[in-house]
Amino acid sequence: MPTTTAPVTYLSKFKNFRLGQHRFVNGRLTVDDPAEIAKLDARIARGGRLAFSREDESVKPEPAAKTNSDPVDWTQFTVAELKPHAAQAGISGASSMTKGDLVEALAATDYRPG
Repeated sequence: MPTTTAPVTYLSKFKNFRLGQHRFVNGRLTVDDPAEIAKLDARIARGGRLAFSREDESVKPEPAAKTNSDPVDWTQFTVAELKPHAAQAGISGASSMTKGDLVEALAATDYRPG
């Protein structure tokens, strides 16, 4: 018999932020699939700048093991360079975002240039 998991809600300051196959509607995303919850919690556990957080801050995801891949320093890019990367990463509304918002949204994705 499959186990059921209580739904987990994630929050984003961006009203219609898209993260892979997930879309935050009015800044909220509720997930009930344990595998997807584990993926999102792993991103939070990695730390760094994220465009989303878990609504229930009392439940802290376990820190993930460090990976060998160097994270991209999106702050070194110009806004003109960030916008095409945001489009390729599937971030909606990138054309109206500021550099800080673009950097935060790109850092929250698994997208890497090149």
